[in-house]
Amino acid sequence: MGKREENAKATRKAIMHATIELIAEKGYENVVVEDITKRAGIAKGTFYNYYRQKDDVITEFSNSYFSKIEDQALNVESFDSPIEELSYYLESSMQVVFESGISRTRKWINYISLPSSIPKKFTLDLVTVTKILRIFVEKGYLKEDTPVEKIADQILTYYYGAIFTWAINEKEDPLKKIKRFDQKVLPHILAQYLIKQ
Repeated sequence: MGKREENAKATRKAIMHATIELIAEKGYENVVVEDITKRAGIAKGTFYNYYRQKDDVITEFSNSYFSKIEDQALNVESFDSPIEELSYYLESSMQVVFESGISRTRKWINYISLPSSIPKKFTLDLVTVTKILRIFVEKGYLKEDTPVEKIADQILTYYYGAIFTWAINEKEDPLKKIKRFDQKVLPHILAQYLIKQ
């Protein structure tokens, strides 16, 4: 990697770090690009060399956390069953959410509720879970008539419900909730469609 690429990477990292810090401090709606550039120690024009708007920074930040989990989850050969693979994806993703803390999670919920936060994290997760299910249909682990979109929606409704419940009542443990779901509910949802167990 050349000097220019290293500088670009460092600038992106500074912008991302400044954005996340400011949102945690002030809330998403109260942060403007000028705040970000000031905190990152860069010119406003430099920000626009990398991002069109602050939403793009949030999207990149979110994607950087979850893309590694998604890549591993889509590697079907690493798992013995759809239940094991989906459990890995849900529990690993929930771990990231949990480790970010309840305050940041509440701010994230506010952010994803805004009409401008496109593409929505739910939609991206829906695509990933649907892909995982389709791969298992193709590999012969799930029946051809498995309603993958419907099942993906059911799974993510529970997953996001666990996050929202935690945001409302911090005594709830979203990791325990999702593990219980993976052990008790997920096998029941997939039972009629499983071919290989």
